[in-house]
Amino acid sequence: MIQHVIDYLGFGVDIEHDFNTILFIDKDRQISWGEFQQEVAAAALSLVEKGYRGQPVAVIAEHSVDTLAWYLGVLASGNYYVPINPDIKEDKFEKIKSIAGIELVCRGGIDTLQQVPAGELESVFCRLREIYSNLPDTLPMYIIFTSGSTGDPKGIVKTHQGMVSFTDAYIREFGFDRSTRLGNQTPFYFDASAKDIFTALKVRCPMHILDSRLFLTPLALGEYIRDNQINTIQWVPSALSILSRLKVLSKVDLSTLQKVLFVGEVFPPKQLKIWMDALPQTEFINLYGSSEMSGICTFYRIKELTGEQNVPMGYPLSNSQVYLIDDGQLVTEPDKVGELYILSDALAAGYLKDEERTAAVFTRRPLADLPEGTYYRSGDLAKYGAAHELIFVSRRDYQIKHMGHRIELGEIESVTLGIPGVEKCCCLYRDSKIILFFEGSIDKAELSRQLRERLLPYMIPNKLTAMESLPLNANGKVDRTQLLNQ
Repeated sequence: MIQHVIDYLGFGVDIEHDFNTILFIDKDRQISWGEFQQEVAAAALSLVEKGYRGQPVAVIAEHSVDTLAWYLGVLASGNYYVPINPDIKEDKFEKIKSIAGIELVCRGGIDTLQQVPAGELESVFCRLREIYSNLPDTLPMYIIFTSGSTGDPKGIVKTHQGMVSFTDAYIREFGFDRSTRLGNQTPFYFDASAKDIFTALKVRCPMHILDSRLFLTPLALGEYIRDNQINTIQWVPSALSILSRLKVLSKVDLSTLQKVLFVGEVFPPKQLKIWMDALPQTEFINLYGSSEMSGICTFYRIKELTGEQNVPMGYPLSNSQVYLIDDGQLVTEPDKVGELYILSDALAAGYLKDEERTAAVFTRRPLADLPEGTYYRSGDLAKYGAAHELIFVSRRDYQIKHMGHRIELGEIESVTLGIPGVEKCCCLYRDSKIILFFEGSIDKAELSRQLRERLLPYMIPNKLTAMESLPLNANGKVDRTQLLNQ
């Protein structure tokens, strides 16, 4: 039987142990492990009393302790949750409810529920365990909805097995323990927040749920990290760059930071160097993953910045195997590009009610000489470096045929980001032309000159467009669709 996350995390077991250990801190309150169990139990019982079992429950994912109590309460009641952006447009929310079959929406209000006395927690969780342990192992843990290229909601089915496998491997690899003090930046309606949430729950370390308004006043954000002795942050590079661009690292002593992990996009080399120069004793780690798996599958510990290329994707996490395949052949030699295939028991179960898409992306063994199992075909193109580290090249979607040559637009972006004065860039292909959008202090003439020195003639962009700031989507990544429509 697959281990349920509630059992894995120890809810209802040895109640007195760690009861008063502070677990989560948001802008309004802090809560201990014991108090959190009480709130989770209250949320779970409220759903059981409503007769919900084995069903999807939408949770309006505000950046608060209440949201986390609902997430775990939904699981403890034998249901699965669907995180929803509090600012979602009504028509999109209606689509999600229709696709997922959602009838119940939860939001805040944990303090209005009938609270469970500490002395009754063990018996309550025993009762709840009888409910969820008798449900099918195929019942999801949660469904995360993202928007594909069409803008229509796409539900990715996450599993208990995947989260348990990932969390174990992640904690083991990076040595998280009770001394860890997490500073959570990622909103709870984004899948990447699961790394923070389930790490904190498993090792019982404090997690500060950072008020989003702090990112509007970066100096105050730096002071909060310092004053609360936060030692681990797992942010997207755009959030990290806020502190480096506005010189917070030279104004506030952030030497309490022991680990800075980043994921989701390329960290501009100039901004990463500012961080590394300011915090020479801090460990910087590049993470790679996608919503089609629980957490990440590769990582790279950065010892030093060398050259002008982006930081490698690195090496597989212990619960994952990663392969490069090109034209039906396994790629093993350095510098040859292949598509990334991932074998892991932390993979998602597929796309909700979309068998065709699931079959196209979650495939059985793609080559006869590879291990048995289900593989995720990532759509990302990568190559091996000299030390057999994985290096991201581009998205398969960004591979173009131009002037008779196969070109990876990501390679042009990588070279561009290595040029001093470039902060961000995005390379697109439109009307048979390569267009490079960029922001930074460099002017177009100088950028053009340097690109001619660094790129092969057929890779040189046909048009350069300087922007004060590149548009970002809800995930904090460059919004390519908006740029294409300009």
